[in-house]
Amino acid sequence: MRNLIGRLNARNQFDLDRIAAAWRAPITTTDKPAVVAQLFRTLTDLRAVRDAWAALDVDDRTLIATFATASAPMTLAELAAELRGEPAEVRDAAIRLYRSGWVAREGDNSELRVDEEPRLFVPPELAHAVRRVRSEIAAGDRSGAPLGQLLRELDLNELETSAQRWGVPVIAGLRSREELIEAILEVTAEPDGPVRSGTGLDREAVALLEAVRNGPPDGLPLETALQSTGIDPIAPGAQVRLRSILGRLERDLLVWHGYDWKGDRQLFMPAEIRSPRPAEPIAPPSAIALADSAPTPPYHFHLAWDLLSLLRALASPDPPGTRPGDAFPIAFQQRLNRRSWHKGRDLPPEGFLPFLTALALAEGLLVPEGTRGPMRVAGDIRRWRDRSFEDQDARLRWRWLTAIDWIEGADQSEIRVWGADWRSMRRTLLEALAALPDDGWRPLDLVANWIVSREPGLLGRAYTVAIGVGTEDDGAEARRIAARSVVMLTIRRALVWLGLVEVRIAAAHGSVMRVTPRGRAIATGKALNGENGVARLTIGADAVIALEEPTPLQVWSVSAFADLVELGPPARYRLSERSIERAIDAGFQTDQIEAFLRRQASEGIPAPVKALLERQQREHPIVHIEPATVIAPGSTVARSELLHLLRASGIEVEELGDQLIVRAGAATTEKLTSILKSGGLVVRDSSA
Repeated sequence: MRNLIGRLNARNQFDLDRIAAAWRAPITTTDKPAVVAQLFRTLTDLRAVRDAWAALDVDDRTLIATFATASAPMTLAELAAELRGEPAEVRDAAIRLYRSGWVAREGDNSELRVDEEPRLFVPPELAHAVRRVRSEIAAGDRSGAPLGQLLRELDLNELETSAQRWGVPVIAGLRSREELIEAILEVTAEPDGPVRSGTGLDREAVALLEAVRNGPPDGLPLETALQSTGIDPIAPGAQVRLRSILGRLERDLLVWHGYDWKGDRQLFMPAEIRSPRPAEPIAPPSAIALADSAPTPPYHFHLAWDLLSLLRALASPDPPGTRPGDAFPIAFQQRLNRRSWHKGRDLPPEGFLPFLTALALAEGLLVPEGTRGPMRVAGDIRRWRDRSFEDQDARLRWRWLTAIDWIEGADQSEIRVWGADWRSMRRTLLEALAALPDDGWRPLDLVANWIVSREPGLLGRAYTVAIGVGTEDDGAEARRIAARSVVMLTIRRALVWLGLVEVRIAAAHGSVMRVTPRGRAIATGKALNGENGVARLTIGADAVIALEEPTPLQVWSVSAFADLVELGPPARYRLSERSIERAIDAGFQTDQIEAFLRRQASEGIPAPVKALLERQQREHPIVHIEPATVIAPGSTVARSELLHLLRASGIEVEELGDQLIVRAGAATTEKLTSILKSGGLVVRDSSA
């Protein structure tokens, strides 16, 4: 094995002390494993390698470089032949570099056979650092290189560390080098990026950073930059402290190492970080003219209205036993589709019912029985129905904006996304809507491309995707396609269902969209127009109830005892014998229906409708069945004592011949038994 830590472990304590002195490594212990660990950190620190390399003469550098680029260990004879040098001089140099830790020997301190020559090499970790330093020296002045080019010099581990320091969430090994570079370039381009990345620095590091930032663009000499820290370079531990400061600034990508034309060491700051330039605004796609374009239709709070229809259907005497996350029965979906503003051909649009259900669960309008039982309508539904449609609409929009899951992405197999910041994505979409210059029609795919280009971090900085179709790439291109698919699906679903945009098919352009006046007001933070007019309920002689600008209470109540004819506007419901019978089965009474219509109807109830209600009341009289406890006293004296005892206990008692009756609501059988026994009466259960 030729790894560095193994070679250090093979050295004795005297060798380790000699290596520590050569490298100015801080040794704070006498425990050999701890000493090896501290030496390993120093010999793999690029700052320490640069310092040690600068202290070598040309011949030693040449020898180390030969080992670092060799494919296998070499004997002294092979090395002398490769260097074309005197064997004795090469031997002396190799011994010197072996003692200082640059070179290792196969077999370490084990004895060699009589005819065996030692084979020497540079441990791979140190060889890698040597190649990095030589590459930097060969590149010379890199101060004018773009940040992206500089980042490509770093290995994957360095990129992950730097990305995390700039606030990019990283899971080790999950992102490719190109993805990390792209993410770093995004955050460094933000105007406050360098300020954020420089937080947490101590005084010496800030002084060095400002010296480089305010120095010449092509770099500040290393010695001059280090003097700005105020640290005495010959003081004990000074070199370790300076390496630590440089390491922090280099890992933060704020300071880079370079060499001027004379080969002297320089520190510089990339131009993108020294003076970040705001990204040029990307123009949105142009609006297109459609020959059959019509004004945006009036908004009737379609989503909140459809939610009332869902709650009414689930409040029926025999609701489907559907659990959260499960699909409703097909027959139930078909019935609901006929009553909804957002409807499909036979079933509701894909994802609509899961979206609506998720909002209802978040608002507490639907509650599961137990932890995973069927969903039921909450008991305080009255509070919701008494709100205005404007208020309901605002609360549903807020529930959507704050949902931590992609609730609008249900029931589709096009794309799966994990770990995205959905709240930020939705707010970014609204900001994009506000940036569109007018309410004209635009191709949906071009709008989606524009939004993704405008906001590359739309879905956050750490997410994974699985795309059904469209690309075989799993890197940056896949993430762009994923973001585009998410935007298009969210526009087609949530933004349409919330009434913020319209989407339609245009013959020559495919899917096109435009922002509605309501969507523009919400996106720009302007005041919304109030409900369009005064709620008005009229009843025709044909028992058709027309709702113009209705309140949620009117929609909720009328849908309980009348069948939908059309949503309108105005929305029309028909009162019939069948709908009244259905309402009676659900617990309504005909006099309650009549009282509601009398209060709400602007022109009174027509005589044929009154006759219909009266006929239904005669044909379906209400009979109340209540449980009760029958008490049979054993004697007239006992009956008198019972009456006195029960009434003194605050229990209402009805007399029926010799027997006494107590309704179940007044007291339980157990409570009655306890009261009677406390009065000295003997209680016998006749049902036993």
